[in-house]
Order: sequence, then structure tokens, then C-alpha cells
Amino acid sequence: MSILVDNSGQPAKSVLFIAPHPDDEAIFTGATIHHLSSKGVTTTVLCCTDGLDPDSTDPSLASTRQRELKESCRVIKATNLIYMGFPDSGLAGTVPESFATRDQEKIAHSLIPVIKALGIDALVYDQDDGIYAHPDHAAAHQLGAQLAAISQKASYLATVDAEHLAFFPPHLVHAAAQAAPSRPPIPQAHQTPRPGSVSAEISHVHIASPKDLAAKRAAFTAHASQISPDIVTSPSFKEIYGVEWFIRQT
Repeated sequence: MSILVDNSGQPAKSVLFIAPHPDDEAIFTGATIHHLSSKGVTTTVLCCTDGLDPDSTDPSLASTRQRELKESCRVIKATNLIYMGFPDSGLAGTVPESFATRDQEKIAHSLIPVIKALGIDALVYDQDDGIYAHPDHAAAHQLGAQLAAISQKASYLATVDAEHLAFFPPHLVHAAAQAAPSRPPIPQAHQTPRPGSVSAEISHVHIASPKDLAAKRAAFTAHASQISPDIVTSPSFKEIYGVEWFIRQT
């Protein structure tokens, strides 16, 4: 059974996951995607950017990350992968024509035929501030919010539980947040040790089964250009990455 429900309160049958970059589908939602797909739910990953760091000197990085994304989606059993391939905005968000500079409402309208064709009845996208300060994560939230408003589908914010993670070695998002030069203003409801949300804000939690966890570990391994093997083999992997958190939007 789906852990996510549609607007009628019934288990969602087709869920769209919006991932800002290749690897975000695995880091924040990989176990959930695997769980839903294994139960017969149609799962679609919408990857917004090419993942090419503007500071990288490797021109093949974008194609490498696209291959990694495809393998990650294979091992977590995502039914569909939609690769938009906008340029990565970088931490400063100053890359011309990058994802964060685009009109998210216009992109959302362009995705409505996809929503209808796939029978999407629930959306998952980053929490208000994008979990951390990367412009592409914030833009992915804006895209998801626009898409939810236009389509009137049930929506969930992907987040991390800051209180839970305080007891374990750093999550990947902690290092990413430290690299971010600044954070945008955060709504009062999210005034919490960052990144993430306090436990009381979280409405839905998925605890990975052994098969879900193995799939998520394999997805991390697939993203070898971005995720160190030390993360995958960490004794705390289950405690840090074996739980995924969501906030139902009303």
C-alpha cells in the first residue's frame, strides 16, 4: 500500500517525484520510490537539471551524471524518468539560463499533459526553502508548488528530520548546507536547526525495509561521481538514510 494518499484519502496510484539534481531522487526519496514501485504504484522521477557544476572543468560530467541517474532509477525501480536537463544554477545561482532563473509557473503548465497522461495523483517536491540554500532546490519547490496549484493534486514536501539526524554522523545535506554561501529567509513554521524540519512538522515517515535500504544503497553507489563510497559503507547508513520524511500540504 502507498504511504502517500491522494486527495480522496485513498492510496496514491501514481506519484511524481521532483528531483533538483541527479542524486536527489536517491538521497531524499530513494527508499520510498522503491517501496511504492514494489507495491505496484507508478513512480515518476522528474529531474530538473543536468547536474553539471558550473565550477567543474570536466565537460563530460553532465553525461556522466545522466548515466548515473538512469542507473539509480533502475535500481530503485522508478517506473519513469523525465530528464529536463536545465543547466545547474550553482550555489550562487548566477548561471545564465539555468534552472533557477526560469519561469517555474511556465514550466509547471508545460508539465500538465504529463500529469494527465501518467495519471499522477500525488506530487513530492522539496520543502519551502529547498531543504538547504541551493537555488535549484528552492526552484524545485517553486515548481512543485505551482504544479500542485494548477493540477490540484495531493502534494508532499520532502524534508529531513533535524531532530532525528542530530544523533548521528552528518547527513549529505549537512555538508551541502555548509557549502551554501547564505540561506534565504525561512517561514516561521520552519524555524528549526537547519537543514530540515522538526519532528512535529512531519506528517509522513517511511522506514526502509531491508530491500528498500539495499536499493537505496545501490542508488548511492550508482552516483559515484557525487557520493563517496565511505557514505555507502558507513555503519550508520541505515540510521541516517533508512528513514525518509514528508510533510503533507493542505
